[in-house]
Amino acid sequence: MAEPIESEAELIKKAREGGIKAFESLISKYQKTIYNIAYQFVQNQEDANDLSQDAFVKAFQSIKKFRGDCSFSTWLYRIVKNVFLDECRSSSGKMRALESPLQEEGGNLQAPAQLHHADDQLKSMEKKDLQEMVQRAIRELPLKFQLPIILYDIQNFSYQEISEITNASVGTVKSRLNRARKLLRKIILKKRELF
Repeated sequence: MAEPIESEAELIKKAREGGIKAFESLISKYQKTIYNIAYQFVQNQEDANDLSQDAFVKAFQSIKKFRGDCSFSTWLYRIVKNVFLDECRSSSGKMRALESPLQEEGGNLQAPAQLHHADDQLKSMEKKDLQEMVQRAIRELPLKFQLPIILYDIQNFSYQEISEITNASVGTVKSRLNRARKLLRKIILKKRELF
């Protein structure tokens, strides 16, 4: 007979009491999302893995402090954000440059299998170039403006969730998001003028 599935609240309780398996079960639900958020911050797989792992270690070390004022997921997202900001502030915090999503370890480019025609390849390269330009432009924004763009426009968090993650009011989140979009537009337009 299979063991009954424990609720998140039960897993949190056991994790707070030092249960490693309970903690592992708890975070397995959020691993992919945490990695995706980390990747948006650092723009490469290795750093995203490191950032995710650091966040999970920090979450395990801090689980006893989790009071339940917000959802567990929001608490985890806040930890990822804080680990990223700590990394940016530290003297050794040098994030690697953006890796091409089409690049293999040997440096050889591997085109996606579904692109068989030259027109499709050109469109794909243009889209990739645009995505990379936007990602670079996001990284040029001050951190307080990067976070709302990444969390809202890329990760699809609500204003309320971003408010909880960043410890800012919903009004502040909306204001920063609006300001971030304006700055981002200026940066992108300036980059396009250079070409």
